Amino acid sequence: MSATPIESEFADRGSPVEPRESPARSRILVAAIQVFGTYGFSKSTVQEIAAAAGVSKPLFYRHFKNKQVVFEVVVERVFSDWHEAITEHVARADGTTVEALRVLFHGALEYAQARPFLNHLLARDSQLLLSTQSGIWDRACQALRSLIEQILRRGIEAGEVRSDVCVEHMADLLTEINFVYTNRQLHMGTAIETDLAEDIARCMFAAVTPVRASRVKERL
Repeated sequence: MSATPIESEFADRGSPVEPRESPARSRILVAAIQVFGTYGFSKSTVQEIAAAAGVSKPLFYRHFKNKQVVFEVVVERVFSDWHEAITEHVARADGTTVEALRVLFHGALEYAQARPFLNHLLARDSQLLLSTQSGIWDRACQALRSLIEQILRRGIEAGEVRSDVCVEHMADLLTEINFVYTNRQLHMGTAIETDLAEDIARCMFAAVTPVRASRVKERL
């Protein structure tokens, strides 16, 4: 199987857990992305991963205790790359809170759409495993929540976000919205309709932006 650009990128970047990883460990992780991305966690085997990496099963177990451990390292890397990509998107936004939230939401959807292997890698059974037996899912949610909190706090300081908004609660809500629709796109295997994505983004903006005097008059 040929490596996708993201797989090659992970191989070059090295593990967040083991910066000086061996070539064999790196090959195992790249192979694991391919195998999990093709068959999902439940249907993948250590034998398939070892064969794809060109290593023996004993060598696999020298680096990883079992299939779940290598799966968690792979997913940790995916989430790390995903968060880095979204953060870069937000940093390139025009500076307004509205644009930052729009770029964040669309960036999450575009990231998933550009990487079809995530459909199997993050299937429902995989997410159940991560949420019940690992802290990876919680850390991914917290990373996104923290980024949204930063955006909202800057927006309040700039007068672009209502001062009465509870930043923690609103960030939690927007995090859930982002994950729900990104998940829906992954499980459907097709992109969320542009009109729907824009409507969702507008609803998020409306929930946090101040009501201007002209809009108040329109409602009266």
